[in-house]
Amino acid sequence: MAVAKHFGIGLFMLVLAQYLLMNFPFGDLKAGIKSERGLLSASFLELGPLERLGFAFMASFGLQCNYLGAWKWGEAAAVAFGYGSAGGAWNGAQNSDLRLWFLSENMSSASKAWNQKTQVWLQTYTYFRVPGGRFAQLMSTYAVSAFWHGFYPGFYLAFFTLGLYSVGQDNMIKHVRPYFLHSTAAKKVYDVLGVVVLQWVKTTAILPFAVYTLENSYEAHKRLYFLGLVAPVIGLLVPFIVPPPKPKAKQS
Repeated sequence: MAVAKHFGIGLFMLVLAQYLLMNFPFGDLKAGIKSERGLLSASFLELGPLERLGFAFMASFGLQCNYLGAWKWGEAAAVAFGYGSAGGAWNGAQNSDLRLWFLSENMSSASKAWNQKTQVWLQTYTYFRVPGGRFAQLMSTYAVSAFWHGFYPGFYLAFFTLGLYSVGQDNMIKHVRPYFLHSTAAKKVYDVLGVVVLQWVKTTAILPFAVYTLENSYEAHKRLYFLGLVAPVIGLLVPFIVPPPKPKAKQS
């Protein structure tokens, strides 16, 4: 039953990925901005702002589903050979948490849901071993991850964007989130906005990873009005703009 579950989810994700990537392609990466189809094509420039954003979201979502589906099939294979039993749950070989990845409110949680076995290795052997504070730890970990994928500049742009967004979210949690904790409704608004913004950041941060070169990466961001960089920049600037709330005085 567990094998069928993992296999079925993987199959669904891979079919969905192929459909999305066929209908919302990134384009011919060798042709770059001369591509005939996709985000890098001339025809993409004819789309309106919302159409461009929707196209990019679908293309990025398709790429994510491609990886997630492959990992689910890997989990199915592991379970089929008797690996991954954890108290009868058969999730010991899990390499992705779909719900956490798509519904996380912050990058820290989302990163723990993606390529989980590698994430644990990176956290253990890079993040925890780097001195100098969280910024150095984050950026070093993302640098190692980018290096593992290869030498295309787009890989480094993608991972460093996610790293800077994580730093920005730390700032938001310290300087902005406390102002939303006065009521359940306000906190809910903040949390929902966190999910939405993170989805968009993941959408645009993945683009350089998918289009490889600096020229293609710049063009992809330009065609989306650089909106994917707004949230990381705001997060980095928040400490200079919004003071953290003062702790409440203790009543005597």
